[in-house]
Amino acid sequence: MIEAFTGLQVLLDDLFGSLLNINEFRTNIMRKILFIFASLPVLALSLVVEDDIPPMLQECYNEHTYSNSLDVQTNCLQKYLFHLFGNSTQQTLLDKNALDWIDSLGRSLHNRLKRQASYNTYSRYNRYNRYNRYNRYRRPIPSVDRRRVRKEIRTLTDQERQVFFDAINALKNDRSASPNQYDVLALMHQTGALASAHRGPNFPSWHRYFLLIFEEACIRKRSRFVLPYWDSSIDYRMSDPAESVLWTEIFLGNGRGVVYTGPFAMWKTPANNTYLRRDIPGANSSLVNPDTIVNVLRKRYNREILTPTATTDEDNLENHHDGVHRWVGGQDGHMGGLETSPQDPVFFLHHCYIDYIWEVFRERQQRLGINTEEDYPETNDENHHPNRMMDNLSPPRTNKWGYSNQFTERNGIYRYAPAPTCANRCGGAYDGYLFCNRRTGHCEPRTKRQFIDMGGFRNIDSPYINDQPMVASAGNIQAAQGGSFRPSSESRLSSSNPAPSILRHFETHIVDPRTRTTRKKRSIATFDTDNVAIQSSYHPNLLATIPVKIVNTHHLSGNNQNSFENINFVHQISTLNVSYETVGFSYNGNHTGHIIIDEKTQTAESTVMIAFKKPMFGVTTSHVRVYDSYGGICKPECFEPGSKFYKECSGVLKITADLPLMFNDLSEHIQDYQRPYMIFKCYN
Repeated sequence: MIEAFTGLQVLLDDLFGSLLNINEFRTNIMRKILFIFASLPVLALSLVVEDDIPPMLQECYNEHTYSNSLDVQTNCLQKYLFHLFGNSTQQTLLDKNALDWIDSLGRSLHNRLKRQASYNTYSRYNRYNRYNRYNRYRRPIPSVDRRRVRKEIRTLTDQERQVFFDAINALKNDRSASPNQYDVLALMHQTGALASAHRGPNFPSWHRYFLLIFEEACIRKRSRFVLPYWDSSIDYRMSDPAESVLWTEIFLGNGRGVVYTGPFAMWKTPANNTYLRRDIPGANSSLVNPDTIVNVLRKRYNREILTPTATTDEDNLENHHDGVHRWVGGQDGHMGGLETSPQDPVFFLHHCYIDYIWEVFRERQQRLGINTEEDYPETNDENHHPNRMMDNLSPPRTNKWGYSNQFTERNGIYRYAPAPTCANRCGGAYDGYLFCNRRTGHCEPRTKRQFIDMGGFRNIDSPYINDQPMVASAGNIQAAQGGSFRPSSESRLSSSNPAPSILRHFETHIVDPRTRTTRKKRSIATFDTDNVAIQSSYHPNLLATIPVKIVNTHHLSGNNQNSFENINFVHQISTLNVSYETVGFSYNGNHTGHIIIDEKTQTAESTVMIAFKKPMFGVTTSHVRVYDSYGGICKPECFEPGSKFYKECSGVLKITADLPLMFNDLSEHIQDYQRPYMIFKCYN
């Protein structure tokens, strides 16, 4: 009641002080009257109230021991959203020109397959009629192998590698399809493909078709293009795979933060228009472990290596695949999210290697007399049914079609060069990239330091190498061989640009023990007035907002509580990203934002505006959550009407358009008299 009388006093002050601006005066009067009534106990049933967690979502949480895990919560939310909205959980927003272009790529691919099929017909005809003297139409088996040869990226020549980079950048720069041809392909990995191309027997099939369409697009840009693969099992053997020469401007660019070096430097992505970002090595992740991937290759049938029928995690090919996504993308990088991963070209190199492993497995099946084209596992998942049409890829083909032998047989489209081994001299790779470790008997990548020490810059030709003398590696050793690599991350650039909003991360099943402990991130922090960056995928006129307070409590270690006086400039400290997200249950959409917390401050508070679809008629129901960059979920508390206290709540809100209004338009700022309806308490 005291708050109500205080509000009346402020109201009277405005009555005599705001007569010069009638419209502003009327608006302020109305809002404060509504706030006064909202504060009175008689109006305890406000217009923003807590709602229950939907039973289906709660049931999913109950199935997991650690239901407060960010991964579990995200996966359960994604499944529930798919239940609500079907194939429309994410909007690809591709126009007709883009879809027609995708269709033309698929048709070019199928025409290529038809040409190859004619050779296959002759081959099979001769195989079974070679000794038939009555066969007047017998024709010889073609002696020329026309298949493209996919190689490990570090075994490519300088010219072959440059063709690869040029073709991908040509797609990125071609805006004849909106937003550009590369991003059009990347967006095909969303919507229905999230469910039908993952966690089931269609996983290798869908991605094989996807890779072929991508390769077809690149061939249009550079006719000699061949998609290479990245054998991450080679990097696994390194003591620190993040120091591999692969993550330099010679190959794929830096591996931490915004990608600012190499052929894909400063790429803008369709994920909230953010810069391409990586987080190597991601926490609780793994590259392909060469000692456990053999479990996959020893099996006989696809049901033994694919979800959900694989016996163990290490037998599951998709689990090995997931670990690499997490290793490259981590929590903040594009490769870490199902929707965003193809926006990093590393995606195609990685999936090409997964396809290579599957092809090696299929070749063994053929030697064992198993019909690889018919070995499609039985499934109760309708999305993975063998006769269901693949999502997004055009012209449409059945899920089972990807199991055909026509792609890789003698007169097919492509084949794989064997993975680098000491026996094949590491695939002929330049010694500065890969070398045979005689002690272990395996090929291993060179580190950045080793490459520089052996004078590697004198033996390569790359337009992306920086000529300026810079720090060579994480050890801060000055390069002395006439060249060096740029640092693996640029802190100022990474902290001043938001990370992509990732709705669903890849699951973690196989973890390299070296990545189990989450690393504390060191970065540059920018101090500004709001310290808030809001990313929204909706038209502003359709959005309403309410204030939410985020309280972060950081447990400082030791005596690291140094104070500093002047924070009006940019300087290097330890920071933490805290993300907030609103997901619609009564409408199809989400709104995300983030704030930057100084970890040297034990307690930090920020008030932000969360957005949701404006309840024009009826009720809007939204789920609100807040989590930090370490994967910790913040606990929600909701204001209890008629009191001054907050209590733990579900995080699900129900908002109506009835008076008094308790939400703002998106363009309006937080008013001093507005009490945050929710408080999220974060502990790290």
